[in-house]
Amino acid sequence: DWTQNWHHVAGIYNGKSISLFIDNKKVAEEPVTGNITNFPFPLNVGKNAETHGQHMSRYLCDAIIDQVGIFQKAIDINDLFAAKPDLKNIAALWLDFEQEQNDGEFFSYGIGARTYGSISPDRVPEPEMWQMKKSAQPISVKWSNAEKMEIEVQNRNFFTNTNAFEARWNLEENGISIASGKLEVDVEPEAKRIYVLPIQKPQLKEGATYLTTVSFHSKEATQWAPKGFELCWDQLELPWIVPADKKMVQHQTNPLKVIDNEQRLIVSGVNFDYTFNKADGQLCSMKYMDKELLKQGGQLNVWRAPVANELDDWTNPALKISPRTEGYGRMVANAWYSIGLDNMKSKLESFRVENKGENVIVTVREIALFGNADRAGFENEMIYMISPDGEISLQHTINPNGKMPMSLPRIGTKWVFDDQMQNVEWFGRGPQENYPDRKTGYRTGLYQSTVDAMFVPYLIPQDCGLRTDNHYVRLTNAEGIGIEFSAAEPFNFNCYNYSTENLSKAKQTYQLIKSDGVTFNFDYQTTGVGCTAIGVLDKYQTIPQAIQFTSSIKPFIINK
Repeated sequence: DWTQNWHHVAGIYNGKSISLFIDNKKVAEEPVTGNITNFPFPLNVGKNAETHGQHMSRYLCDAIIDQVGIFQKAIDINDLFAAKPDLKNIAALWLDFEQEQNDGEFFSYGIGARTYGSISPDRVPEPEMWQMKKSAQPISVKWSNAEKMEIEVQNRNFFTNTNAFEARWNLEENGISIASGKLEVDVEPEAKRIYVLPIQKPQLKEGATYLTTVSFHSKEATQWAPKGFELCWDQLELPWIVPADKKMVQHQTNPLKVIDNEQRLIVSGVNFDYTFNKADGQLCSMKYMDKELLKQGGQLNVWRAPVANELDDWTNPALKISPRTEGYGRMVANAWYSIGLDNMKSKLESFRVENKGENVIVTVREIALFGNADRAGFENEMIYMISPDGEISLQHTINPNGKMPMSLPRIGTKWVFDDQMQNVEWFGRGPQENYPDRKTGYRTGLYQSTVDAMFVPYLIPQDCGLRTDNHYVRLTNAEGIGIEFSAAEPFNFNCYNYSTENLSKAKQTYQLIKSDGVTFNFDYQTTGVGCTAIGVLDKYQTIPQAIQFTSSIKPFIINK
């Protein structure tokens, strides 16, 4: 008699068994022990979030539901059935639907829908549009002989000659244009030709990166694009390399000062103080020009808020998801949640300080275990070499041990900087977001942005805003005080004004709450985002393996 009738339904778990009651009568009971697992799904009433994803093979509950209560302890069924007034006060969650509460706005993607469009509902192109344009461009340029400045131009158009477009070249030094010009290119449809770029070799700088970009633009305005609109481009690296001289040892008149006690290690120099917490080995403070830059020092990081493809069960048949645990859904992220990759636990093994010349060496060794697998994790060693000028050379060695997942979302370090560090400059791919498996559509250059502008508000909150193949990145505050990360090898990074935990748990954008610091992920390797149906190709996955990466970290102030 459920149609047109109200019924009271209650489930009670008391640590020994779980019972189901309907209208104060026990209708089922099963023996159960242990703690209730916090799965990565929102609370649902009338719907199973784990099985009701993008594929909807069953109806949702269409009943009218009222007086929903969840409690932190078992409540007597008689009290529940009587709906005592004080129940609402002791409930962890109580929904009586008597009032409307507006917590924000979001775009709905419906029931059983996917969010893989390349244009947002507000008609803003998403970052992948630039890769789609690049992958399909009909004209390509590559080196024929880089020493002689000879390029091969291939025209894949079926009917249009390249002379219908204006060809341009641009010479860039460390991402900055230093020369440019036009090029007469006459290649028949479906043909190739060799041309010589009229580029004069400049006075080369030590350690500089030289690139040239050849692009094709519309000669006239059309209904869909203005005159000069860029249609195709390719960026080529020039064989001009002058190795940078190694940093010369300069004897400082102001040597480093070290304060070492039971709780803290403080290394100080001119205008800077670095503090390590000896209880966990963390670099917990970086003061520069009397400004605190740091909220949380670098920690081993292998987690990211799962991207939409990692939350979708469509890729399930194509991938051998391992390990897999019931309750975490039929999705790629199951393997990571199953072992507790999002909740790793670290144990400090050793903390050592030594002087080497004018530098101070701090060596931190720890064991980082998966949250749900205490026999698997990483040996993690971070060696900080602090110079008298404030620069830190960080050598990070990571060795996996025990049973590993099939892949990792990323591997690198996570930092949290002061919330005033909102300006970002980087020399790498951009300006739009790009990931390892969709990065060729974003040219290497010198870019400036802000933390908020780099965040992409996808319909499902997830990791976003990555920039790949970087030489350096700088975060600064309004006063021009900042921190620079650089490395001899290319690295990836992203930053956002939210915690990674918030990004992982939020299901709609209105649930994102700005934190009191800037989360900064410095990645040695990052897994791609994959395709809707086949997941991430093997060569774009971050495979658990031993890795050693050296980066340079230094505070600075911009001379205005």
